[in-house]
Amino acid sequence: MTKTLILVHPGSLVGSANMNLGKSQAGAVRDGIQLELEKHEGPIFVIDGALSCELEWSNLGPVIKAALERNRAAGHLTMRLWGDDGGDAPYDDWTADSTPSWVGKVVFEGQEEAATAISGILPKIREIVVTGAWVDGDTGCVVSVAQALRGALGEDASISISEWAADMADADEIEDDEDIDFDLATKAIFGQ
Repeated sequence: MTKTLILVHPGSLVGSANMNLGKSQAGAVRDGIQLELEKHEGPIFVIDGALSCELEWSNLGPVIKAALERNRAAGHLTMRLWGDDGGDAPYDDWTADSTPSWVGKVVFEGQEEAATAISGILPKIREIVVTGAWVDGDTGCVVSVAQALRGALGEDASISISEWAADMADADEIEDDEDIDFDLATKAIFGQ
């Protein structure tokens, strides 16, 4: 069965993850997701949000682009959509990236709307892995995408959350003296 990989709010895996998880744990999460992307063979969907602009400061951005291109060249459906959890519009230089045959909407009010919209074009035999940011118990953007897909696809679809999804439960493990990159966080928040 071909797996579909859905990456939610990858930009939050940069400065936001560094601030919430600490640089070491955030780096481990990024490395795990990077490995997922590099090894994945099948459809890939990326749901961007307001912090996706931070991908330019991380090696994760080029890895995402390469995974989309590689899987598209292999004949798999790939798509980059906008679905910010705060309802923000895409930043000026954000561009959608999709398999050429897609003519549908690419900008959505939130990640759940984006997930519901793509549910109808997912491969018929559905094994879906959702990864990215964030999991917070039974809430968070990754969880809400998995729930939206479950609602749209029903119980026949196999939907799981990746072990590499950024988990807020790990935020409690930050050591007080851990070196958090406040310069990167300031640049991400204030654009300076």
